[in-house]
Amino acid sequence: MKYLILSSPRTGSTMLAAALNATGRAGRLKEYFHLDNLAERGSPEQTKQSMLAYYTDVVSANTSANGVFGMKLHFNQFYHVFGGKQIGMGNGVSFVKGFDRHVLIYRRDKILQAVSELIANKTDLWNTSDTTLAGRARMEFSDADIPLLGRIMSRQLSEEYAWRSLLQDFSIPAHELAYEDLVGETDAELAKLAAYLAIPDLGPLMATQDTIKLTDVAATAVIKQRFLAALGAS
Repeated sequence: MKYLILSSPRTGSTMLAAALNATGRAGRLKEYFHLDNLAERGSPEQTKQSMLAYYTDVVSANTSANGVFGMKLHFNQFYHVFGGKQIGMGNGVSFVKGFDRHVLIYRRDKILQAVSELIANKTDLWNTSDTTLAGRARMEFSDADIPLLGRIMSRQLSEEYAWRSLLQDFSIPAHELAYEDLVGETDAELAKLAAYLAIPDLGPLMATQDTIKLTDVAATAVIKQRFLAALGAS
């Protein structure tokens, strides 16, 4: 069985992957189409044949003993591989449809999603298992950052709705999971996900220490209000 996590940055997909990986029965969930991972293998996306060979190796090496493979895919990674002439979007759609289960993870609060990515970019702190860093990812937010925050939010929104359009246009059913529900009702949302994936003997999904929240809630709320004020929407 193969499943695909459709994501965009800062939606809780790392937290979700950690919970699934911890079971040892859900494959080894990772962003296999991340530019760094592709570069390590000599940029196989340059041709259809080399990309197929790379993906075949990935599936073989990262399928758990019970025959389950999963991967996480941001839309920008999907487009990088399939958006050009070398492989083509038709093959990209076939690739997505080749999975047995699809999970769309997203964030309702688009501004805080963008704030999270802005801070991660500025601090180079994307995720950690170090509890001493909880709430430590902070930045000095200035007026010059407001246009950048707007661009980040626009791109994130475009990526989420590109996934939604692909799923709708090709009648691909997906389980939807909002970041706010995942962090607010973690056990209940992970139980729903486990039921949807229907992996035999998966056991309960549980959040792990790999999901330490780096940003400070009060500080990000201040940035959000400043951004809203700049838009005339506060």
